[in-house]
Amino acid sequence: TVFPIIISPVDSVTVRLTFTPQSGNLNDTVHFASNANTGTSTISIPLTGEIIPPAMLELVLSPARSGEQSAIVTCYAVLQGQPPAAMTGLSFDITYNNDLLGLLNANGVAVHRGKPNEIETDTFKWNPGSGISGEADTIGTLTFMVYLTDSITTPLDLSNISFSSDKILPLDCIASIVGTGTAFSFQNSCGDSIIRYAMEDKLPFVIERVAPNPASDRITISLSKTSAVSYDLFDALGHSVLTGSDIPTSLNISALPSASYYLRLSQNGYVQTRKVSIER
Repeated sequence: TVFPIIISPVDSVTVRLTFTPQSGNLNDTVHFASNANTGTSTISIPLTGEIIPPAMLELVLSPARSGEQSAIVTCYAVLQGQPPAAMTGLSFDITYNNDLLGLLNANGVAVHRGKPNEIETDTFKWNPGSGISGEADTIGTLTFMVYLTDSITTPLDLSNISFSSDKILPLDCIASIVGTGTAFSFQNSCGDSIIRYAMEDKLPFVIERVAPNPASDRITISLSKTSAVSYDLFDALGHSVLTGSDIPTSLNISALPSASYYLRLSQNGYVQTRKVSIER
């Protein structure tokens, strides 16, 4: 393609040429031809260009996408691919629900920041070549301790990505986010059943009263809800001396010797225990 440029005598002009390769590398030559009466009439300038693939930023969880109470989990922000030399800095945000994950401080102690079920956002900044823990592709880390919560999952989202560059390059030439993030799940089956059910507002029953206590012949059990439960009465050595599965409003203990016992009521993994004394 020919572009005519008119230059006045004893003047100069700046020519700026930009081009975008569509795939792979682009090699071409630009020829400047002059009708001047002196000097070189033709100048050829070879040009070489290549596509700058964007670096891909994603979140990687370790050791897994779910964890039990008190488990330690680390979230890595990983930059895949070689960032272009033009990128001199990168910053981004990671958002998470602190009701499920407690951020660890430098001493490894869990820090519960803010209020329960509150969304937290941490900003990370990165300079090319800095790396984290000797890994050049890991540019940000968050370490959490999982604790008992009324949430069962929390999203970990990358957002607000920005960069600095020593050249004018469009954003998609620098870095892009792989997906919108990831989710972390809490395996709450390992938590204390009473606390877990209470936080979920799903207590199947509560032992309100065991009377008389001490008792001699019979005890009466009052529950917050009429519910069929499994019951066991254990002696001090852990031996079951009385067991059954119904609505235990009253238990006959007349055949048992005087001692301390433990009454355990359970339903689908939910357990409550009360100490019972037999005296005669």
